[in-house]
Parts: sequence; structure tokens; C-alpha cells
Amino acid sequence: ITNAILFICHQRGLNMLTTINKKYDNAISKLLLGLMFLWPLFFITKSIDHLDSGFYLSQYKYYFENSVNTLSVFGLSNFFGAIFYKVLPEAKFLSFRVLDWIANSIAWFFAYKIAIRSLPKSWSAVAVLAGSIFVRRYPMMLSYNTFSFMLLCIAMYYLQTGIINKENKRIIISGAVIGFNVFFRLPNALQCLYVLIPMLSILSFSKDEIKAQSNNAFRQCLYFTAAGFVGLFAGFALCIAEKGFAGTIESIGFTFTWLNEGNHASSNMLERVKRGYLDFQEYWDNLANYPYYILASGILFGVAKYKIKNKTLLFGLVAGLILALAKFTSITVENLQFIDNSTIIAPYFISLIACIISLIFIRKNKEAFITVLMFTLLMLIFPLGTDNGIMHACLFMYIIFLNFLVALNGFNLQNNIFGSVIKSIFTIASILMILTFGIGGTKNILLAQSYNDGPRSKQTYSVNVPTLRGMQTVEARAEAIQTLYDELESLEEFKDRELLMLGNCPLAYTITDFRPFDGEIWPDLEYIDKEKILNDLNSSKKSPIIVVAKFNSTTITSEHIQKIVEFAIRNGYSKLEKEYFSIYLPY
Repeated sequence: ITNAILFICHQRGLNMLTTINKKYDNAISKLLLGLMFLWPLFFITKSIDHLDSGFYLSQYKYYFENSVNTLSVFGLSNFFGAIFYKVLPEAKFLSFRVLDWIANSIAWFFAYKIAIRSLPKSWSAVAVLAGSIFVRRYPMMLSYNTFSFMLLCIAMYYLQTGIINKENKRIIISGAVIGFNVFFRLPNALQCLYVLIPMLSILSFSKDEIKAQSNNAFRQCLYFTAAGFVGLFAGFALCIAEKGFAGTIESIGFTFTWLNEGNHASSNMLERVKRGYLDFQEYWDNLANYPYYILASGILFGVAKYKIKNKTLLFGLVAGLILALAKFTSITVENLQFIDNSTIIAPYFISLIACIISLIFIRKNKEAFITVLMFTLLMLIFPLGTDNGIMHACLFMYIIFLNFLVALNGFNLQNNIFGSVIKSIFTIASILMILTFGIGGTKNILLAQSYNDGPRSKQTYSVNVPTLRGMQTVEARAEAIQTLYDELESLEEFKDRELLMLGNCPLAYTITDFRPFDGEIWPDLEYIDKEKILNDLNSSKKSPIIVVAKFNSTTITSEHIQKIVEFAIRNGYSKLEKEYFSIYLPY
């Protein structure tokens, strides 16, 4: 059915999405861009994530001291993060939040610049705004994800403009950035597939033009490849300079092993998709009237717009439609408990399928064709190499939205009543998708920011820790972190000992100066050699302090933690029991 509709729609005349006067389009897009850049500032001091954020900052803190195991899987991310850590003010947590905001704003802006070549500015801006809000379901902290998306968006922009404007300098910049990006996150090596874009772009020409343009496209591929190797070797050289040749090569091999084990295995990914589908089905059952509403309102508005020439009457119809959208969106709000990681499946596959199909029909629209090619490739390769799989697409929801809109707008409709109705149906469907998941993202940053430390309205408690200066969280988490900091800081006689932090709280190494035992900042992670930690505990000359955090639960069930606790009891450790954690001190 989708194929048939898209084929019928592909006629010269109207674009698929409803647009507004260019003057208002510019004004609205500027307003939306302003909101896009500024909204994170209202959340930047809220929530203290003791998991991922603590992990990133602890790696940066000890990177140059070689006292932690920072593998080259994210080599350049750790390298530049460590440089920033040294030069930034004492309030590290907030400082890295600001850096993350700057880097993400750059990524969002370049994604917007890519899209406006084939999409009205207001549509591009609203898609990036809604998508950027959805992204903030994850902690706002500069990391390998932030670096990777920023550099990829820059590379795609220069690749797109280089192909369209036939500027080889831009192709070279794009290739170099892609190559350099590999060592910010080793799975980024898959981005080398962007070398195919110049050759695939010639499909948008006629048969006679393809012959004439193929040589130029081939040269662009060569320029991209050569520049890519330059960027790759530059990144490789930096990693070797810091971690040595053997360590860098070992990390590359480790990455390939990692992809086939635990949460990264394809079988685990399929299980996640299956669970996500069941969750989304429950969500969708509560919105069973979505398709009927879209069709009915689309037909009504499409016919009215084509038949009614009176602008006042049409304005009234638009106002009524907006009220109806608001009412329907309120139904979405009532079902926000279903908008979690799993619901990424819906927009991801809707966008992916629609875009792949559209590539067949929008070939003659060169700018839209190249943009959809690039965005679709990103959607296919970026989830690979992560423990979240497709759920990792949460981080680039703005690309998912933009890709869907660019693909739709690449079609042309007949300027008749049928074209007007189809245009209205797809416009309303696009608005609803962006509204639904934009509201879903807003819900998460307002009600459950940074791994559920609590609603933003209750994040009013500060922690008297230098690293966390300027940050606020809910009372329980502030109390837990403050107590942990105070207790560890009071252990003067143990300052020469290392710390073994269990229970998923790597933040401990950021807020204190205790070195991590065995160099493991997060010993609870699946890929950490648990037996090695136990063996090293048994043979250690200076037994470490052991802390078992209970920030997210009242009991610890991990077999790994139980074995270490048994070790502590067996070796005469004394126990200091607190509400949120237990400290085991060596005799």
C-alpha cells in the first residue's frame, strides 16, 4: 500500500509537506533554533548521574596517570576528555555538562544545515528541536557519543555540499573528519561506507548524465578515501603516543570480541527488540484511533484547503485542526508511561522503511536523494557496536525525524484535490510523530532525568563536593552522595589504599582521590574479568577499601559482589553500614 501511494504521489506539482510563507518560515525557524540552543541551559545544573557520568569523568581524571584501564576503544574521546579535565575549573561535573551542550549544539546545527537544502527551515528546526529533547533522556555529559555525533554531522555536511557544489575541498574535509572520528569510538570505522555516497549520488542523473558524471564521482571517492586515511592515521598516532602500539592494537581486537559477547551479541539485540515491540504494542493499543484520526483530519483539511478560497474561513479550519491536534496530543500525554527506550522502535522503523522506499522514487531530486542516503546510512550503522543496539537510536532521534521529513518532501504531488488530501495526511502524520516523541522526551527530562534520580521540580538539593559544585539533585541522592563523600574523606589512615567500588557507582572516583583497585573504574560491567579481581584481592599486599553502593536498590544480588563481600568477612574487614552503602575497611 505504501509503495502504491508513494508511486502515485510522485508527480510534478506540490511538495509532500505543507509549507508556510517564506517570510514566516524564516522567522519561525529562527525562534525554534533559539529554543534548540537554549533549552538545555534550563537543565544543565539538574541531576547527578552516578553511573555513566561518573564513569566518563573518572576515566578523564586518571587517564594521563595510567592508573586506570582506559582501552583505546574510545581512545581519542578519553584523550581529549583528559585534556579538558586538566584545564577546566574545579566544578568538573558542570564544566563537562557545558562542553556537552556546546558539542551537541554544533551537531544539531549541522544536521539542520544539511536538511534545509531540501526541507523548509521551520520543518527542519522543529524536527531537530523535538529530536534533541528526546536525546536528553541520556545524561548530559561529554562522552564518546557526543564527540562521534558532532564529527559525523560535520562530515555529512561537507560531503553533501561537496557533492552538490562539486567542491573537492569539502570532500577532502569530510573524509579526513570521518577517518579521525574512528578513534573516538572504534565502531565508527563503519562510517568509511560514506565513501559510497559520491558514486551512489550519480543515480540522481539521467542515463546520459551518469556517463558524464561517473568520472567526477570516482575522483570524489578517491579524494574522500585519501583524506580518510590521513585522518585515520592522525587519530591512530595520537592513540599510540598515549597508550603504545601494543595497547592500541589490543583494544581493536577487544572491540571485535566485545561485539559477540553479552549485551552486544546479536541474539541479545533481538531479545531487546522483541521486548520493545511488546511494550510498544501496549502503548499503541491505547492509541488505536491514531490512523483514523490522521486519515479523517487529513481528508478534511486537504479538501477544505483545495476548495475554500476564503482565507478567513480557512484560518478557522486551521485553528480547529490545531485544537484537535492538541486534544489528540493530550491522549499521548496520558500514555507517557509507555514512552521509554523501547518506543524508539516505532519512529526508527517507520523512518527507515519510508526512506529506503523513497530512494527509489526521489532519485531526480538530487539534494533530497543525497541527504536521505546519508541519514539512512547513519541509522543503519550507528546502532552497531553498542550494548543498546537499535535502542541506541535514542541518541539521534533528530536524524530519524529529519530523514523521514526529507524523504517525504522529496516527492512531488499533482496540484489537484487528490494531491491536496495526500499532502495533508502526510503533514498531519509527521506533526503527530514529532509531537508524540517530542513530548515523550520532554516527559523524561522533566520527570525522570539522568537515570531516575527524580523529577526536575524536586532537584533542588546541592552536594558539598568540589567536583559537583553548581549541581543539584533530589534529596535522597544528594544525601547518599554527600554521606559517601564525607565517609571516604574521613578515612585518613587509609589514604594510601585503593578503592574497590561495587554496586554501579563509579562517581566515587570522581568525587574522591582514591585510585580504583585493579584499575577498574566500573568493576560491575559485563566485560570486566571478575576472576582477576578476586585473584588480585587475595594476593594484594595492601588490601583495598571495599564499598558496596545501594543507590538504586536496598539489596545487592550480584554473585560477583557476594564473593567479594565473603572475601572481606573472611579477611577480618570491619563493616560500616549506612543507609545507601556499606564500607568494608581492611584490618
